[in-house]
Amino acid sequence: MNNRKFRQRLLYILFLYVLIQLFWWGYQLLRNYQVIYGNDSQSNFKVWMIVGEGSVFSVLLFIGFRWIHQSMKKEMESAVVEKTFLLSVTHELKTPIASIRLMLDTLTKRKTDEDQQKLILGQAQGELTRLQKQIENILLTSRTSSGRFENQDQIINLDEFISAELTRLNKWYPHHRFETQIDHQLNIHMDPEFLNAILFNLIDNACKYSHSHSTVHISAQKNNSVFIIQIQDEGEGLPSEEVGDLTRKFFRGSQHAETISGSGLGLYLVQTIVKFYKGSIQFNRHTTKGTIVTVNLPL
Repeated sequence: MNNRKFRQRLLYILFLYVLIQLFWWGYQLLRNYQVIYGNDSQSNFKVWMIVGEGSVFSVLLFIGFRWIHQSMKKEMESAVVEKTFLLSVTHELKTPIASIRLMLDTLTKRKTDEDQQKLILGQAQGELTRLQKQIENILLTSRTSSGRFENQDQIINLDEFISAELTRLNKWYPHHRFETQIDHQLNIHMDPEFLNAILFNLIDNACKYSHSHSTVHISAQKNNSVFIIQIQDEGEGLPSEEVGDLTRKFFRGSQHAETISGSGLGLYLVQTIVKFYKGSIQFNRHTTKGTIVTVNLPL
């Protein structure tokens, strides 16, 4: 970081030095022309020529400086974001691994009855699934960022697909209630891995950012040539000033960034997949409480 700041300051010094030298040599040329030609028309022509060329050079110099400055600024911001992301992902991956290790140690070093063993194994499987989902998010983000969408679309029954996803999520959020309103005959043509990433990240967010024992509402319907999937939670709702940043890569909301785990990849990945299918996503604050996320996917 200190090296980048040094380069930035050096750039300012060089720009200022070149600008001063430009005006100085322009001034010297003007004096020389006045001595040689006096105040005749040729001298005036030379003066305007120097002013014109100097102005063009100054504009190009300013544009070049601004471009370099913006590039360095983005590089510094990217470095800070990536450092934060690495720390966040490291914590996200270490937590389930530590939990699984603790559970396995309990099974191997302590005598437990059959019911307790089943409970511990179930919890370990849940943590393994969570770890798998986090790794899938990272791998999918890497794929989509490089533009390599190797999608394998197939016909999916939305009701069955969402029910299966809720069964997995219910193990992580046993105190949340899930209400669904989905047509049993509603089918969508999409890559199952991409659809799973959309549903998992949106429902997982709805649970993480709402209170225990609250209800998450999931609905899916077809309106003309568009599939509409809506997920509504009963949390505190989104700060209006952060709505535009929610799908930005590595973005974490300021309200719960310190208290709720996350890598800032989920909504970015959802947005990327939805865009690939030429759809759209909207985030709205509910009139009473909570957030409504609406995903529109064309047929």
